[in-house]
Amino acid sequence: MNLPNAMFMKKTAVNTSWYAILLVAFLTCCTSCSDEVLQEWTEVETNSSSYLPSTLSVSLGDADTRLIFDEVPYGEKTALMSSWSEEDAFRIVGSQPASTPGYVAEDDSKSMVYWLTEGAGTTQGVFESGDPAFSEDELYYIYYPASLTNWADFALFNYDGQVQNGNSSIAHLGAYHTMRKSIWRSEFDGNISFSGNNLYQSSCMKFNLSGLPEALVPASIQLSAVDAEGETINDLFPTRNFSTGVTSTLQLQLEGFTSTTSVTAYRMMSAEDVELPEGASLRVRVTGSNGEYYYADKPAGGKTIRGGCLNTLTVTEGWQTIYESNSYDKDQIVERVQTAIQGEGNGIDIVIMGDGFSDRLIADGTYDEVMEKAYEDFFSIEPHLSYKQNFNVYKVYAVSKHEDMEYENRETALGCQFGEGTHIEGNSTVIQNYAKLAIGNDDDRLNNMLIIVLINSSRYAGTCHYFAKWENDSDYGVGSAIAYVSMEETEAERKGTLLHECGHGFAKLSDEYDGNGTMPNDRKDTETWWRIHAGWNKNVDFTANPYEVCWSEFIGDSRYPEVGIYEGGCTYDYGVYRPTENSIMRHNEGEYNAPSRRAIYYRINKLLDPTFTDDYEQFVAWDQQRNRVQHVVSITRSAIDWKDFVPLAPPVVKIGYWKDGIFMTE
Repeated sequence: MNLPNAMFMKKTAVNTSWYAILLVAFLTCCTSCSDEVLQEWTEVETNSSSYLPSTLSVSLGDADTRLIFDEVPYGEKTALMSSWSEEDAFRIVGSQPASTPGYVAEDDSKSMVYWLTEGAGTTQGVFESGDPAFSEDELYYIYYPASLTNWADFALFNYDGQVQNGNSSIAHLGAYHTMRKSIWRSEFDGNISFSGNNLYQSSCMKFNLSGLPEALVPASIQLSAVDAEGETINDLFPTRNFSTGVTSTLQLQLEGFTSTTSVTAYRMMSAEDVELPEGASLRVRVTGSNGEYYYADKPAGGKTIRGGCLNTLTVTEGWQTIYESNSYDKDQIVERVQTAIQGEGNGIDIVIMGDGFSDRLIADGTYDEVMEKAYEDFFSIEPHLSYKQNFNVYKVYAVSKHEDMEYENRETALGCQFGEGTHIEGNSTVIQNYAKLAIGNDDDRLNNMLIIVLINSSRYAGTCHYFAKWENDSDYGVGSAIAYVSMEETEAERKGTLLHECGHGFAKLSDEYDGNGTMPNDRKDTETWWRIHAGWNKNVDFTANPYEVCWSEFIGDSRYPEVGIYEGGCTYDYGVYRPTENSIMRHNEGEYNAPSRRAIYYRINKLLDPTFTDDYEQFVAWDQQRNRVQHVVSITRSAIDWKDFVPLAPPVVKIGYWKDGIFMTE
């Protein structure tokens, strides 16, 4: 049976020169995001055959597949049309009665994959299946490509990672196009049409860019949206078809380009519509291979980027380039945010500063706002909250020449750099000396301070760097630390990263992440040494013996039923154990678990009173009176979402300390 692959992306005309969208067929959504559809209240006709045939006649009508794309005329505009390729396939999934009466839902235990047997390179194809047939289903779900097995696979399909090779090339689009279609059995007569009603499919953004001020070798394109003040609008673009995954910036990597002032590029996008707020503009940025870039804004307030459509963004003028600071008058200026009740020179010290903030971001109050928010976030959770009055908090201004942390040739005050994955590092000597401007020449205070560095970037990243001597003999998380925290895309994510990294930095808590197999014995020995000699890593252990694990007093205590022994921690799956299923140190949400709170509580009291001793019942009496505040990510993650969770980089341990007012490193 034939499967025509002439599938035009749905479009609708919009009265602007930059937003060329055509509507070929009206898209209606019969299926809901819960994957249940309302059954028609009329008698359902059945086919003469009770089973799906091994060969099907399929029509794609006016839709597009992911395959070999060609841009073709369509009226006064253009559309994307494709043809089948060798070894192509789609999947049909059956249905079953849903838990809600009158509804049906997918049953992915019933599944047949149909493979192309004739018609490669054309819009017609013959498809056959060798899978066992199934029958008696009221509704069929069809997925393209066949690697999608159910609604979850389609909903969570990730559009990140696209690379275009060469100007105007559309060869990369094939790997990022998805479709999902539902058909009632009463409508199924041996023919399937991937068009019209009940169809979800990917959309595509075409970038038609010209008039760049200087020729460059394009290396990437970024798309974001900004408000009337030029501030990035967070969490606007879906990264998947239907899920909680959103981002502030869409990226397309470019390869195989030569020096040019014009770029034509394509990026596949989610099947969801993107509604642009009133007053918004789309911002497109072209970055060259040398790190230089140009960006331009196009007014788009109230417009819609249509799911399942070819959307064209044309920019011919208005390009701007990198901003550089003109005034450094505020650099190294210290402001006291709060003073501990113990008075000047006493209490526990926190110094907050930022990197990648230009003079204009300081002048307009952005820097102050970011630092204030970090201060509030740190004291939003126990035990920090109850001991807030015992902290000195300082803000140090750091004026950077450049404010774009993605600019390859940037110059910033603190020298921060993104490394592999979520790793961040900076010029630790410079940062320590900026902090000294607040603390003064008090070695004891300098060697126990926590420095929080906010990075002016929406990238998801965070890393804590510990500084201590080898010659330690203490049990309360000794050492200074720099907690690097990116601004991130959402407030909830940024807060989670900050609390996680400060858990490292203040009490030297370990990661409770897993994912890297069995923990090596030499790594266990190192972690144990630091716990014995410096009081670090009190929230993980390397034994599952409930009488020997370092939080053994909590186990079996009815006041802490959540505490047990869970395998996985220090970024490893096996051979290391943590106290609870989840915590700030595991998934960057919730609260510090009880053993972690005890470590923080003990360090606070030890810094306030060197004679303070660690007593379990004393901690419990204090802890049980707290109205503990949990940090919750904006939407509680489902089991499906957890599989995509990306841990933050592990702490970096460095030998570094203050001696006679000078920061010493080895």
